[in-house]
Amino acid sequence: MFGSCRTRAPSSLEKVTAELLSELDAKAARGLWDEKRGKDRRKLRVDCRIYHVARNGEGVDTSIGKTRDISPGGIGFVSGTHFQRNASLLVSVTLPEGGVKHFPCKVAYCRFVRKNWYLTGVKLTQLPATAPSFGDESGKADESSPVDAPRVETPGWNPALLFLAAVTDAAPASDEDFARVVALSKWPDPLVRRATVPVFQGTGGECGVASLMELLDDAEPEVQGAAADALGELRAAQAAERLLALLDAPNVGVTLCAAEALVGMGDKSGYDAVARCVRGEAVFNRRAARVLGMIVGRSFPATSEGVVSARQYLQANPRNT
Repeated sequence: MFGSCRTRAPSSLEKVTAELLSELDAKAARGLWDEKRGKDRRKLRVDCRIYHVARNGEGVDTSIGKTRDISPGGIGFVSGTHFQRNASLLVSVTLPEGGVKHFPCKVAYCRFVRKNWYLTGVKLTQLPATAPSFGDESGKADESSPVDAPRVETPGWNPALLFLAAVTDAAPASDEDFARVVALSKWPDPLVRRATVPVFQGTGGECGVASLMELLDDAEPEVQGAAADALGELRAAQAAERLLALLDAPNVGVTLCAAEALVGMGDKSGYDAVARCVRGEAVFNRRAARVLGMIVGRSFPATSEGVVSARQYLQANPRNT
């Protein structure tokens, strides 16, 4: 019923992660690595799994990594996956004496370490009832900090994601499964709501499009953006008016998703909004450059060079933006 997740496991994980973590510690000690973390973090070296919605719209992926440190409000880990800032994740940490703790969280930063490897820092979105405690720094639990300390759980979180992954693989969903997916699209956790998008996209038709249009009003920008992307891929012209409204969204990422979706429908109304994004925040201007190219019939890759080319184009072709 629930299916399974696709797992990307780097080869020789134990050896590679040990080298990476030692390298980071050495650089930090010599002042060659700018630490993006609070002083209250404690060293913790245990295996972890990171559950996240696949960016290619194929359900739920699982990445494998190794934690670096932990605090009452966050976790640092290395893995072979680059995560977008503010992306919703579920980090499952292996306890030193067996068992697993699951932490819903959001990405605070994701930094390149070496080819195909990244250091990610996350903030817990549901703080434990007590601070996460894993014993001493070697990873051995002590009697004063039991591994089964109480904490806040997210009931049904993982089964919900596994169900959505299975339904995505079997798309289009049956009527019964589709009704359950619609219910999950109202789920409190944004990662679960985000995971309903590929199911609705795979279903298509009036029901699928209508459900995606509802997600355009989601409180989480990541969910809004994913829904806009899906509607664009479906060329859902009935969503054009709603997408036009998102060109003025407070979140730049959502604006870009809406603009790109509209371009796919032949509507270039997003030019002005995209042009502002090209000139704006570095975190968004690479995608903005690519979308601008789609609008004006040029090829601006989503790279720093593409941003330079897009800005040169805007300078050479001024409009009231």
